[in-house]
Amino acid sequence: MGLDIYHVKPVESPPEKNAFDYFSMNELKEAPGYIKKYQHLFVPSPDTEADPSDALYFEVVSYQRKGMARDFFDHFENEKPYLSLSDVIFAYNFLNKKDEYFDENLKNFKENFIDNFVEGESIFCISY
Repeated sequence: MGLDIYHVKPVESPPEKNAFDYFSMNELKEAPGYIKKYQHLFVPSPDTEADPSDALYFEVVSYQRKGMARDFFDHFENEKPYLSLSDVIFAYNFLNKKDEYFDENLKNFKENFIDNFVEGESIFCISY
């Protein structure tokens, strides 16, 4: 199973380099305050057949490939946007201590996911 972990922030469309992709308004429906704050950046969805709601594009701030313990998957859903720093700190606890890059991942995750996460702007998400 491949795992990609992202810290992303919204950008104006059309996205420039480092564009992560987008979240639809439906995918962000659990965060109405976030939708309201960035309403001016929503654009028509590029895939209106799959999801006709508007889309909000993002750029990647931080990225990590793999490095998490198996328990991580019991607590974090695929492609779900997580908007709170507490979720990111919780994820930090699942770094795989047996991974050969554990020390590097520990430092990277703290610096690039926790220390620069901005509540109300940043989104933590995973893809597997």
